[in-house]
Amino acid sequence: MQRNPLTKLGLKKRLWVAFSFATFFPLSLLLYYLINFKTLSWFVVGIIVFIIFLGWWFIFNVFSSILRIQSRSFKTLEYIKEGKRELEETEIEDEVQKLDMVFSILSSKVRESVEELKKVSFKTEELNRKIAQKVNIFSTILQVHALFSQGSSVQSILQFLVERLREILASKTVMLFLKKKNQGYNYFCCGIPTSLVEGILKREDFLSFLKEEKYEVMDKNHPKEKFAFHKDVLNVKNILVCPIISSQKNIGVIIVGNSLDDFAFSEEDLETVKLFAHQTGILWEHSLLFQKIEDLEIYDSLTGVYNEKFLLERLGEEIKRAVVYQRPCGFILFRIDNYSALQNELGLVKAERVLKRTINEIKGNIRPIDIIGRIGEEKIGVILIEKNKRQSKEAASQLKEKLESLPDFNCKISFAVAESPLDGENASQLFTQANSYLNNSS
Repeated sequence: MQRNPLTKLGLKKRLWVAFSFATFFPLSLLLYYLINFKTLSWFVVGIIVFIIFLGWWFIFNVFSSILRIQSRSFKTLEYIKEGKRELEETEIEDEVQKLDMVFSILSSKVRESVEELKKVSFKTEELNRKIAQKVNIFSTILQVHALFSQGSSVQSILQFLVERLREILASKTVMLFLKKKNQGYNYFCCGIPTSLVEGILKREDFLSFLKEEKYEVMDKNHPKEKFAFHKDVLNVKNILVCPIISSQKNIGVIIVGNSLDDFAFSEEDLETVKLFAHQTGILWEHSLLFQKIEDLEIYDSLTGVYNEKFLLERLGEEIKRAVVYQRPCGFILFRIDNYSALQNELGLVKAERVLKRTINEIKGNIRPIDIIGRIGEEKIGVILIEKNKRQSKEAASQLKEKLESLPDFNCKISFAVAESPLDGENASQLFTQANSYLNNSS
């Protein structure tokens, strides 16, 4: 589509060109001939008429542009259904004034649209922020369950929860207090030194507050001073306290605080803290249940022999039986010295196969009445019924020789022997002494 060359000129320039052609140039020619007393020829008259025609053509072009703008403006009003009735009810017949009114209506509509767009943009931004927060919360919950299923300690998971809650709420500090079985509290904190938390746990007003285990909020919307420790010790102005409930019992609290002026916790903040408190309660219940299951288990899941807890219980029973019948009770503590190196060299799976092979060989070369179990990661304990220290050393030496004579057996084995009551009157003392012998021999 070809454009009119005149559109390259502005409206003022086009009007000035039109005025020049319609009046200035013709008058200049007429004055020239009148001053010099020359007669006008038909050629000059034709030039004057042509120049005047060009001037009016420019004027027509300018007003055509204005009329096109007016027509498009009216169509725009009809399209957006704004101001049409107001324009029809006016008694103004001047097109220029009507065009001015159209521009006023369109300008007002544009301003309203811009304001509406700003509001939509703000709402979209707020919605994106809320969505990001929900995603962070959901991601945190999934990570917590993944960490728990992977066998991570409850302490590390709770610390992770505290750090994530502080990040999500952009708070200055977050603290989590959980009751101990006997008395006192376990605590997990972020954004505050542990020494400060230990100091606040010595304050009577704070301990009495913890015992109340109530839901408390202190901010711009809840200005009532119910306690002062958050300002005196924690140095925060706004604080949110949410109790943690497990099996219908309060087991602790989560405390969130910041130092922002004119701040109020939102409903989303309150719901987030409640959700984290709920997850903490669930995690605590699972950890207690897992602990009970572990207490009931007696076998090591990898090797199938007795685990450390049950082996030491059996050792205690055998020591008591030996005391009653005045018979000796021997104990051998084996160790695979290069187990960590095997894990790095062969990988975890192959190193565990080596461990299982070692335990199976020991188990196959001891008496049926003797008891074997796994202790820690790389140690193996054997209870020798009615064998003294000398007999236990002989048995341990024979077992080590058999292990080292096996084909493709690349383990370095060391052992220590202890006897009850010579090296200890109970299982703990006997195991500690054997472990000491083993460490001194390496």
